[in-house]
Amino acid sequence: MEKMKAQVIVYARHQNKKHLLLLQTSGERNHIWQNVTGSVDAGESFFDGAKRELFEETGIVATPIETQIEYKFFDRWQKNVIEKVFYVNLENTPQVRLSEEHANFKWIPIEEIQQEHFHYSSNYEAFCLTKDLP
Repeated sequence: MEKMKAQVIVYARHQNKKHLLLLQTSGERNHIWQNVTGSVDAGESFFDGAKRELFEETGIVATPIETQIEYKFFDRWQKNVIEKVFYVNLENTPQVRLSEEHANFKWIPIEEIQQEHFHYSSNYEAFCLTKDLP
């Protein structure tokens, strides 16, 4: 059985510039930087999982927009994973409340983003494919 995951790319306006939110995982997960990412629960849709993960990991309440971007890979336990990508464009920079899964966060102007900001290349690719979407 395949594991379902949702990735949510969070954009917000700050000082009239579009910024990307990156989360740093906690020490048990090697302090890697990534987009909001989490498992979709049994019986939950990808959309509902994306909305829930966004709130659980950041405290942000927003409606994610689904893209056609999808990744298939093996996770660290060698399980088949399907990960669908969503994004949100927020008008203002919201307060971020991290879950215990994360140690830190940062907002970066999108024109400064480089692949080195991300641990996973799929996170960077998803950023590149969504950064200009409305």
